[in-house]
Amino acid sequence: MRSMTYKNANIESGEGLPLFLRYAMTIDPLLLPDGQETGENFGVEISFLEDGKETETCRVRNISTVHERVEKLLELLWRNTVTPVSLEDVVQDYLA
Repeated sequence: MRSMTYKNANIESGEGLPLFLRYAMTIDPLLLPDGQETGENFGVEISFLEDGKETETCRVRNISTVHERVEKLLELLWRNTVTPVSLEDVVQDYLA
């Protein structure tokens, strides 16, 4: 698996502390039973960063083989400042 940063967001915690969020697309190879790569599976990842280091990360892999579909989801996650804590629930609702 590899990931590609999509966008970043600076938000404020409930206590008024600055938080930095990184939104990324995960990319996994799509493999045949014989191990031959036939394409890619895309997913999403959100991380809290503090002093440039990830402090909390959540990812949902293998959402779709269609890059644009996952990019649209990432845009919605970023616009609504979804955090790692709620990512899985939001993705489940989106896919339902």
